[in-house]
Amino acid sequence: MVVDRKRRWPGKVIVSDANADVLNNLKQRFPIIEAAGGDPKKPAAADLVFLALHPPAIMGMLGEMKSILRRDDDILDKLKRSKHMKIFWATLLTCFLMGVPALAAEPLTFDNYLKSFDYRERSNMKIGIEEMLHLYKQGQVQIIDIRFREEHQAYSFGFIKHIPINELPDRIKELDKSKIIVTVCPHYDRAELARIFLTLKGYQSKYLVEGLLGLANYLRGDRAKDFINEMKP
Repeated sequence: MVVDRKRRWPGKVIVSDANADVLNNLKQRFPIIEAAGGDPKKPAAADLVFLALHPPAIMGMLGEMKSILRRDDDILDKLKRSKHMKIFWATLLTCFLMGVPALAAEPLTFDNYLKSFDYRERSNMKIGIEEMLHLYKQGQVQIIDIRFREEHQAYSFGFIKHIPINELPDRIKELDKSKIIVTVCPHYDRAELARIFLTLKGYQSKYLVEGLLGLANYLRGDRAKDFINEMKP
């Protein structure tokens, strides 16, 4: 928001989102807003910046915005000293967040997903072994082995939940929507298919680039021992 400092009122509201359909819906409902596409630089340079993101994605976005955020805290200091303005901004943010579910409730279609696909999504849809294990230790990811039952019976990983890909639609409620869902298979072909399905269902999902074969090769000897020991309470 770009603030009118004399009136302490937003003079302009700039919104950025990678999903063009979300921006179009917002623009139709609130013509006053200015849509900045998927580039966060313009809204990040405003006087007040609100982030509405899935928790695991917030730190990454803050990293992108770090060099852009304004250092002028004058208006914020005034707001902090004013009890009424605190109440006003809290109410405004609450009203805004109450309106978001109506937009988010609209299903993401595969057509819309492809139209909004960009370089950021191309990077975000993947995850490597070391990052995945690090986030798993912090309780931020749920890893799902989507191989067929016979493959899982042949070999498996004790810390990875098994849901065959052809059972995923009926067992989707077993997934924790507050976490990043990492889909895995021997390589990544079926894992990517499962990731797309989960993304269209509203989950934040990634696929393991190295696959289970790469994970098995990584977790050998001391690495396996250290990983298991670190997971012990």
